[in-house]
Amino acid sequence: MRITAWLLVVGVGCTSDKGTSDSEGSSGGDTSSARPHLAVDPEWALSAGHSHSCGINSDGAVVCWGITDGDWNYGQVSSAPDGTFQSVTVGGYFSCGVRTSGGLHACWGEEKGGPSTGSVDLAYINGGVDHVCAIQSDGDAFCFGDDGYGETLAPTGDFLQISAGYRHSCGIRDDGTTVCWGRDHKGQASPPEVAFVQVSAGGYQSCGIDSTGALHCWGELVEEPPAGTYSQVSAARSGSHACALTTEGNARCWGYDEWGQASPPSGTFSHISAGGTHSCARTDAGTFVCWGNNPYGQASPP
Repeated sequence: MRITAWLLVVGVGCTSDKGTSDSEGSSGGDTSSARPHLAVDPEWALSAGHSHSCGINSDGAVVCWGITDGDWNYGQVSSAPDGTFQSVTVGGYFSCGVRTSGGLHACWGEEKGGPSTGSVDLAYINGGVDHVCAIQSDGDAFCFGDDGYGETLAPTGDFLQISAGYRHSCGIRDDGTTVCWGRDHKGQASPPEVAFVQVSAGGYQSCGIDSTGALHCWGELVEEPPAGTYSQVSAARSGSHACALTTEGNARCWGYDEWGQASPPSGTFSHISAGGTHSCARTDAGTFVCWGNNPYGQASPP
């Protein structure tokens, strides 16, 4: 059985029980600046968006695939920077990551404002459709980008994990409480009073995993989450499905499945991410597998 390491440095300098020592231990770099108790997030090494996806390979390099031309091309795929990274995330038409060297961040693609590249020491960064949220090395959270509903107005306090969705955001504080902010017309920013160990802000829904490994989702639900014990969950930011990994590493998805985005392949995986109309997972060997809609190549990893 795959034992879930709920509290770990996100993506660097450690070998967890989840069978990903090739990625989590080989990214390189000095990890002393990262907070040692960040909550696990499925998307530190893999992130599926609307028309592109990015991941961190076994060498610690960022690889992106998907749209490379047309009106929606802002360089979010072709402009991926060199170097090694400890986390990566994609938004609507942009991508961001945190380097292993000093926790400095980089963003490429559509400009979303925020701090200039490499100017802030970050432990983690997560992109929504049109905004970005991050945790600094001291635990403080901040967000930037579009703010039509207050989705970038991160509350004060230290955070263990943060997730940016579609016009709302959610995070887990270091006291174990979960808070969401931004648009809440479907209840997607009103989490239940449950002790979560991981949370994912999606489109009109959000999901989390409690301390027993059970799934919870709130907001506009197409389908209730499956029963079982899970280690990671990812709610689609620009779609209406979600995916999760069981504690054994098997993929489970639910919700809309018009293009097969909620029909994962068999096998065991280390990370999973639900995109707009596709989904991706990272294998224990550091390779990527995607399924679902693929008009821009977003479901065709290299």
